[in-house]
Amino acid sequence: MRASNDRIVARLGWETQEETDRYDPSVEDFQHEAVIRSRTVTFVVRLADLAVVYERRRAGLSEQDFATGLRILLRTFDGHRRWVVAPVDSKTTFDDWARGVDRVSRFRFRANGADLSADIRSTTLGRLLVPSAGLLTVDFKSTHGMDVDYDVIRELVRLAESGIGEVLAVGQRSSQDSEDVVKAWESGSAAERVVQEVPLDEKDSDSAAESRLLRVLSAVPTNPSW
Repeated sequence: MRASNDRIVARLGWETQEETDRYDPSVEDFQHEAVIRSRTVTFVVRLADLAVVYERRRAGLSEQDFATGLRILLRTFDGHRRWVVAPVDSKTTFDDWARGVDRVSRFRFRANGADLSADIRSTTLGRLLVPSAGLLTVDFKSTHGMDVDYDVIRELVRLAESGIGEVLAVGQRSSQDSEDVVKAWESGSAAERVVQEVPLDEKDSDSAAESRLLRVLSAVPTNPSW
């Protein structure tokens, strides 16, 4: 861990020992042995408002594992506070979110069939959604983008906003500094979440990784309304 006047740069990870069988050419057979496996991420904390950015690598920690690990770490150092680690979401409507992306690549609607009212069940969309009374899912995916003004999508958004079912939408916006910015919208919180995809070279030094993270952190507003 390295600390300065305005930030902390550190790594967070875990290590486990797993039993496995590995082939040993010297005896031409498999030998039972213990293997150490670990996952780590580098992260930066801005001390002014405790905003955090971290690496999302294929071999790194998941969002849930990182948030849990950071929360445990904070409570270890200061157990008198109730530390909460959560993604920063911005409140927005579906229409405003859709205008902020270049294309929508996924639209998912989920609902319990029992929650749909009788008037909805009588429509064409309602009959499509209620083959049974179980959990119902409509999941559209398109790598080239989809038209969110399509009648079915607009109706599903209206249902979710009225409290019937939930919508998850994922879109991309082009960025000059990196790969596409991924933006997601969830009806449950009427919020937008942004993930900045930064090209990663596994051969990069720690200082190069830190520079990437600092560049992303600089784009996060200071002292937002969380």
